[in-house]
Amino acid sequence: MKVKTCVKVCGITHKDDAHRSVALGARWLGIVFAPRSPKYVSPEEARVLVQESPSGAAFVGVFVDEEPRVVLDIVKEVGLQKVQLQGSETPELCRALNNVVPVIKAFRVDERLLEDPQQPEHYMEVEAHLFDSRADSVEGGGVFDWRLLARVSRCKPRVLAGGLNERNIVEAIRVVRPDAVDLSSSLAKPDDPRRKDADKMQRFFQTLGRVDRA
Repeated sequence: MKVKTCVKVCGITHKDDAHRSVALGARWLGIVFAPRSPKYVSPEEARVLVQESPSGAAFVGVFVDEEPRVVLDIVKEVGLQKVQLQGSETPELCRALNNVVPVIKAFRVDERLLEDPQQPEHYMEVEAHLFDSRADSVEGGGVFDWRLLARVSRCKPRVLAGGLNERNIVEAIRVVRPDAVDLSSSLAKPDDPRRKDADKMQRFFQTLGRVDRA
Protein backbone atom coordinates (compact mmCIF):
# COMPACT_ATOMS: atom_id res chain seq x y z
CA MET A 1 0.00 0.00 0.00
CA LYS A 2 1.29 3.44 -0.92
CA VAL A 3 -0.25 6.84 -0.20
CA LYS A 4 0.44 10.18 -1.83
CA THR A 5 0.38 12.24 1.36
CA CYS A 6 3.72 12.33 3.16
CA VAL A 7 3.29 10.55 6.51
CA LYS A 8 5.68 10.59 9.46
CA VAL A 9 5.19 7.83 12.00
CA CYS A 10 6.94 8.99 15.14
CA GLY A 11 7.98 7.24 18.32
CA ILE A 12 9.44 4.23 16.49
CA THR A 13 11.19 1.93 18.98
CA HIS A 14 11.06 -1.47 17.28
CA LYS A 15 12.10 -2.71 13.85
CA ASP A 16 8.75 -4.46 13.27
CA ASP A 17 6.93 -1.13 13.61
CA ALA A 18 9.42 0.46 11.21
CA HIS A 19 8.85 -2.28 8.64
CA ARG A 20 5.07 -2.06 8.95
CA SER A 21 5.11 1.75 8.67
CA VAL A 22 7.15 1.66 5.47
CA ALA A 23 5.05 -1.13 3.99
CA LEU A 24 1.90 0.93 4.58
CA GLY A 25 3.40 4.03 2.97
CA ALA A 26 5.17 6.12 5.63
CA ARG A 27 8.00 8.23 4.21
CA TRP A 28 9.46 9.49 7.50
CA LEU A 29 10.11 7.49 10.69
CA GLY A 30 10.69 9.41 13.90
CA ILE A 31 13.00 8.29 16.70
CA VAL A 32 12.79 10.18 20.00
CA PHE A 33 16.06 11.18 21.68
CA ALA A 34 14.53 13.12 24.59
CA PRO A 35 15.41 11.09 27.72
CA ARG A 36 12.24 12.05 29.59
CA SER A 37 10.00 10.51 26.96
CA PRO A 38 8.66 6.96 27.44
CA LYS A 39 9.49 6.49 23.74
CA TYR A 40 13.14 7.41 24.25
CA VAL A 41 15.65 5.36 22.30
CA SER A 42 19.35 5.53 23.09
CA PRO A 43 21.74 6.33 20.24
CA GLU A 44 23.17 2.82 20.45
CA GLU A 45 19.72 1.23 20.18
CA ALA A 46 18.74 3.66 17.42
CA ARG A 47 21.77 2.76 15.33
CA VAL A 48 20.74 -0.91 15.38
CA LEU A 49 17.13 0.02 14.68
CA VAL A 50 18.11 2.01 11.59
CA GLN A 51 20.39 -0.76 10.37
CA GLU A 52 17.63 -3.37 10.73
CA SER A 53 14.89 -1.23 9.15
CA PRO A 54 13.89 -1.24 5.49
CA SER A 55 15.02 1.32 2.99
CA GLY A 56 12.50 3.72 1.54
CA ALA A 57 11.93 6.03 4.49
CA ALA A 58 13.97 8.83 6.04
CA PHE A 59 14.76 8.59 9.73
CA VAL A 60 14.04 11.75 11.74
CA GLY A 61 15.65 12.34 15.12
CA VAL A 62 13.40 14.22 17.56
CA PHE A 63 15.17 16.49 20.06
CA VAL A 64 14.09 19.00 22.71
CA ASP A 65 16.53 21.85 23.48
CA GLU A 66 19.52 19.59 22.97
CA GLU A 67 23.05 20.92 22.49
CA PRO A 68 23.84 21.21 18.74
CA ARG A 69 27.02 19.18 19.19
CA VAL A 70 25.04 16.34 20.75
CA VAL A 71 22.44 16.47 17.96
CA LEU A 72 25.10 16.26 15.25
CA ASP A 73 26.96 13.47 17.05
CA ILE A 74 23.74 11.41 17.17
CA VAL A 75 22.92 12.20 13.54
CA LYS A 76 26.29 10.81 12.52
CA GLU A 77 26.29 7.84 14.88
CA VAL A 78 22.75 6.68 14.07
CA GLY A 79 22.57 7.63 10.40
CA LEU A 80 19.64 10.06 10.56
CA GLN A 81 18.42 11.93 7.48
CA LYS A 82 16.56 14.74 9.29
CA VAL A 83 16.10 16.25 12.74
CA GLN A 84 12.97 17.63 14.37
CA LEU A 85 13.44 20.33 17.01
CA GLN A 86 10.64 20.45 19.57
CA GLY A 87 11.90 23.00 22.06
CA SER A 88 12.74 26.69 22.23
CA GLU A 89 15.58 26.48 19.72
CA THR A 90 16.53 29.84 18.22
CA PRO A 91 16.44 30.65 14.50
CA GLU A 92 20.23 30.89 14.59
CA LEU A 93 20.62 27.41 16.05
CA CYS A 94 18.15 25.97 13.55
CA ARG A 95 19.97 27.62 10.67
CA ALA A 96 23.33 26.27 11.82
CA LEU A 97 22.01 22.73 12.12
CA ASN A 98 20.11 22.97 8.83
CA ASN A 99 23.42 23.68 7.11
CA VAL A 100 24.41 20.12 8.06
CA VAL A 101 21.14 18.15 8.23
CA PRO A 102 17.56 19.14 7.21
CA VAL A 103 15.61 20.58 10.15
CA ILE A 104 11.88 20.39 10.90
CA LYS A 105 11.01 23.10 13.45
CA ALA A 106 7.98 22.50 15.63
CA PHE A 107 5.60 25.21 16.84
CA ARG A 108 2.97 25.05 19.53
CA VAL A 109 -0.39 26.38 18.37
CA ASP A 110 -1.31 28.55 21.34
CA GLU A 111 -1.98 32.18 22.22
CA ARG A 112 1.69 33.09 21.93
CA LEU A 113 1.80 31.94 18.32
CA LEU A 114 -1.53 33.56 17.50
CA GLU A 115 -0.32 36.86 18.95
CA ASP A 116 2.70 36.65 16.66
CA PRO A 117 1.45 34.69 13.62
CA GLN A 118 4.56 35.68 11.66
CA GLN A 119 6.75 33.80 14.17
CA PRO A 120 7.47 30.96 11.67
CA GLU A 121 8.94 33.54 9.28
CA HIS A 122 11.89 33.85 11.66
CA TYR A 123 12.65 30.20 10.92
CA MET A 124 12.96 30.32 7.15
CA GLU A 125 16.23 28.41 6.89
CA VAL A 126 14.74 25.03 7.77
CA GLU A 127 13.11 22.33 5.68
CA ALA A 128 9.61 22.47 7.16
CA HIS A 129 7.42 23.78 9.99
CA LEU A 130 5.46 21.38 12.21
CA PHE A 131 2.37 22.48 14.13
CA ASP A 132 1.04 20.71 17.22
CA SER A 133 -0.94 21.61 20.29
CA ARG A 134 2.10 20.76 22.42
CA ALA A 135 5.17 21.36 20.29
CA ASP A 136 7.31 21.61 23.43
CA SER A 137 6.67 17.96 24.19
CA VAL A 138 7.76 14.90 22.23
CA GLU A 139 4.55 13.23 23.41
CA GLY A 140 2.57 15.66 21.29
CA GLY A 141 -0.83 16.98 22.16
CA GLY A 142 -4.45 16.49 21.35
CA VAL A 143 -6.38 17.86 18.42
CA PHE A 144 -6.40 21.65 18.22
CA ASP A 145 -8.65 23.92 16.18
CA TRP A 146 -7.07 23.51 12.75
CA ARG A 147 -8.80 26.66 11.49
CA LEU A 148 -6.37 28.68 13.64
CA LEU A 149 -3.58 27.84 11.23
CA ALA A 150 -5.24 30.04 8.60
CA ARG A 151 -3.97 32.97 10.72
CA VAL A 152 -0.39 31.70 10.86
CA SER A 153 2.19 32.51 8.22
CA ARG A 154 2.57 29.68 5.73
CA CYS A 155 6.08 30.22 4.45
CA LYS A 156 7.52 26.69 4.44
CA PRO A 157 6.12 23.19 3.87
CA ARG A 158 3.64 22.50 6.66
CA VAL A 159 3.51 19.35 8.79
CA LEU A 160 0.33 18.80 10.82
CA ALA A 161 0.48 16.87 14.11
CA GLY A 162 -1.69 16.43 17.18
CA GLY A 163 -4.10 13.54 17.71
CA LEU A 164 -4.54 12.60 14.07
CA ASN A 165 -6.23 9.27 13.39
CA GLU A 166 -8.48 7.50 10.90
CA ARG A 167 -11.56 9.33 12.22
CA ASN A 168 -10.32 12.89 11.71
CA ILE A 169 -7.68 12.75 8.98
CA VAL A 170 -10.17 13.54 6.20
CA GLU A 171 -11.28 16.77 7.87
CA ALA A 172 -7.72 17.66 8.87
CA ILE A 173 -6.51 17.50 5.29
CA ARG A 174 -9.55 19.40 4.04
CA VAL A 175 -9.01 22.27 6.49
CA VAL A 176 -5.21 22.52 6.66
CA ARG A 177 -4.01 21.13 3.31
CA PRO A 178 -0.77 20.01 4.98
CA ASP A 179 2.31 18.94 3.06
CA ALA A 180 2.79 16.10 5.55
CA VAL A 181 1.08 14.60 8.60
CA ASP A 182 2.67 13.31 11.80
CA LEU A 183 1.29 10.54 14.01
CA SER A 184 2.65 8.96 17.17
CA SER A 185 0.54 8.28 20.26
CA SER A 186 -2.67 7.85 18.27
CA LEU A 187 -1.14 4.74 16.69
CA ALA A 188 0.18 3.25 19.94
CA LYS A 189 -0.99 0.02 21.47
CA PRO A 190 -3.38 0.61 24.41
CA ASP A 191 -1.15 -1.38 26.76
CA ASP A 192 2.26 -0.33 25.43
CA PRO A 193 2.98 3.29 24.37
CA ARG A 194 6.33 2.20 22.90
CA ARG A 195 4.79 -0.05 20.27
CA LYS A 196 2.41 0.61 17.37
CA ASP A 197 -0.99 -1.05 16.98
CA ALA A 198 -1.16 -2.86 13.65
CA ASP A 199 -4.94 -2.47 13.30
CA LYS A 200 -4.85 1.28 14.01
CA MET A 201 -2.10 1.72 11.45
CA GLN A 202 -3.95 -0.30 8.83
CA ARG A 203 -7.17 1.68 9.31
CA PHE A 204 -5.38 5.01 9.18
CA PHE A 205 -3.48 4.31 5.97
CA GLN A 206 -6.58 2.83 4.32
CA THR A 207 -8.53 5.99 5.12
CA LEU A 208 -5.71 8.21 3.95
CA GLY A 209 -5.46 6.23 0.73
CA ARG A 210 -9.12 6.93 0.01
CA VAL A 211 -8.54 10.64 0.62
CA ASP A 212 -5.58 10.64 -1.75
CA ARG A 213 -7.56 8.90 -4.48
CA ALA A 214 -10.40 11.38 -4.08
